[in-house]
Amino acid sequence: MVEPNYQELLDKDIPRTATPDGLVHVKIIAGESMSVKSPVYTRTPTMYLDFVLKPNSPV
Repeated sequence: MVEPNYQELLDKDIPRTATPDGLVHVKIIAGESMSVKSPVYTRTPTMYLDFVLKPNSPV
C-alpha cells in the first residue's frame, strides 16, 4: 500500500509551450510534451495535456 499525498498545482505553475508557428499551444499538467516536463510527480507514467489549436492548424 502506498501512502496518499497531495500536490498543489496552481495555474501559474503549469508549464506551457507552443509550436514555432504559434498554431498549437499546450499546457503540460502531467508528463512531457515538446521537450517540456511538468513538475507533477506521478508513480506511473502519466500524460495530462491541455491543447489549444488555432483554426487550420495541423493535427
